[in-house]
Amino acid sequence: SSFILSGFKYVIKKKIWFYNYINNRYNWEYRLEEFDRFKVQSNSEFKRSIGDYGNYVVEVYDRLGGHSSSSTFKVTGWNYRDISPTNSDKKVKISFDNREYKVGEVVKATFNTPVLNGLMLITLEGDKVYWHKVVEYKNGKAQVDIPLGNELKRGLYIHATAVRDTKTDASLVPFRTTGYSYVREDRNVHKIDLSLKHKEITPSKKSVRLNIKASKDSAILVSVVDKGILNILGQEAPKLFGFFNQQQKRHIVHFDMYDSVIHHLIEGITLDFGSDKSKKKRKKHLPPENSDRVKPFMLWSKIMHTSNKEVSFDLDIPEFAGEAVIVAIAVNKDSIGVGSSSIVVKDDIMIKPSFPRFALTGDKMEIPVRVFNTTNTSKTLNLTSNTSKNFAFKYDATIEVPAKSSIVIKTELEALKEGKGYIEFNIKDGNKTFSKKIELLTMNPFALQFKTYQGATSVVKEIKIPKKFIGGNLDISLSSNLIGSLRSDLKYLVKYPYGCAEQISSRISALFYYSRVLKSDTLMKDVDFFIQSGMNIVASRQNVSGNISYWHKGGYVNQMASVYAIDTLLMLSRNGYELDKGVKSMLISNLKDIARGRHNVHIRIYAAFILAENNHLEVSTANMMYKNLLSKADHLDRAYMAAIFVSLEEDEIAETIYPKTMRKSISLLWVQGRSFSSKASNIAKFFDINTRYFK
Repeated sequence: SSFILSGFKYVIKKKIWFYNYINNRYNWEYRLEEFDRFKVQSNSEFKRSIGDYGNYVVEVYDRLGGHSSSSTFKVTGWNYRDISPTNSDKKVKISFDNREYKVGEVVKATFNTPVLNGLMLITLEGDKVYWHKVVEYKNGKAQVDIPLGNELKRGLYIHATAVRDTKTDASLVPFRTTGYSYVREDRNVHKIDLSLKHKEITPSKKSVRLNIKASKDSAILVSVVDKGILNILGQEAPKLFGFFNQQQKRHIVHFDMYDSVIHHLIEGITLDFGSDKSKKKRKKHLPPENSDRVKPFMLWSKIMHTSNKEVSFDLDIPEFAGEAVIVAIAVNKDSIGVGSSSIVVKDDIMIKPSFPRFALTGDKMEIPVRVFNTTNTSKTLNLTSNTSKNFAFKYDATIEVPAKSSIVIKTELEALKEGKGYIEFNIKDGNKTFSKKIELLTMNPFALQFKTYQGATSVVKEIKIPKKFIGGNLDISLSSNLIGSLRSDLKYLVKYPYGCAEQISSRISALFYYSRVLKSDTLMKDVDFFIQSGMNIVASRQNVSGNISYWHKGGYVNQMASVYAIDTLLMLSRNGYELDKGVKSMLISNLKDIARGRHNVHIRIYAAFILAENNHLEVSTANMMYKNLLSKADHLDRAYMAAIFVSLEEDEIAETIYPKTMRKSISLLWVQGRSFSSKASNIAKFFDINTRYFK
């Protein structure tokens, strides 16, 4: 086979780092400067001599196909490398006894640095510099005693900066190295010690007394949670003092001239924060109603107050088998503490049936039931059962279970009717009774079907129900007005799940209009809160140009969706909802740019209409549209333009644009070249303009 021969164009560019002062802070940025340009035949190698150190990009272009590709490489040396950003300040290793310190103690610290001989500035810092010292050191090591003074607050930081003599011939050894280390404060004076006493093992469905002793009088809250749940969540008993002694993140970057005058090996890192492309998965199918039939073991006490540093609490153990974790948290005005322990819930006899999550009407199932004997003696037990009316299940038998063992019993269950039900097992062992109750949902085995009838009538109306729906449920909604007949649509609207600017705008504008008609409807509860929240979300997506991004600020902008969102915000603002003045000013400015710009006819006329509605349209803009755009306007555009001139008190011009005959012609409202449009929405806009501007 043979290769296709073609000439490629190569460009080598060098990455040049520099500081830039933006938004009251310095930032590292870089630019690419062309280093070399040449041509090479395809499928052949090339060599180039690079006489300068640094980071480079080589780009190759296919002149015929228009394709391109690029790659990066570095040129390094023993004594020099291009300046590039660094936040590396861990080159000074600081060692000391890693424990909690009290006020007035001394930290005996050792400092190791690759700068073998020089000066080291050591500071003890918090919200200010508490102590400092300059020491001369040799062989890359210094030992210093650091007094902690009279306050530690939430801990202090040891900061060391080592600097070498610029006359030293050190090759790759940097001119300056730095290091940080955190000194934790001993806060035991604010600690409450707790002691928890209770039975270590208990049967289920019993009350267990928990006695708590505290080192200080305090308010105490107790929680008891299944250990299995905690293991799944990876949750441990809270370590409260870990929070108070938590090392805070440093917000510091070195900006100085050392790296510009003393060349040494440093690295540049470009951070890519990505884009907002993460999408949440939406639930399409919900589990059966009784998917929560397994009741997790979780108990919480009320807030209890100690008396003589003691308090007691009764744990009501439910039907449960396993280990639970007890956590008590104590608080007073200046101290806090936590204590934890475990309790094992175990019955002599345990019943473990294996039921499905749900059943279908008519199902017949074989259900295995395992019975455990946790005692050291063999048991002869009487097992009985009880069920709700929608199940056929009966099992009465005497069984033998060996010591420290279990047996499996096979039972049969039949689901008779739809609905929630239960199956209960009981075992008697002398004077003790052990039980297990399982909730089970029975569902219709056939797919759910709907049939909808709707309309309007002024006389008796007969609706015939098909035979296959006999026995089903019937929902009837009656209303004396058109809005009432749309109430089922309002239910969907209130729970509208999507979040782009156009969809949020549709939701809140419709909620506003519904709320004016259905004021007392339960669906309108908190409607003002939802409308204002939706407005805030849409307004937060405003860009510097004033338009509204589709999903997030700075993201993709659909011009028609943006104008529609602006229309909604300004309409709600006119009706009393809050809209920031700065946001509103930018919205108006953006509409003016669109009306005078080079967008399509529909968007420009729509933007001008919104400006007119808000008394911000200039007469010159309206006249320009009348002269240049009327011939390109469709039926809805003409309605908008006529409304503009009505608002400018130019009724005669409005009549020539949109005469009576045209105002009665709904059939002309076709959808042609419009985004986010339909004939139904155009008809709605048609009625709105006709009722508000033309009597």
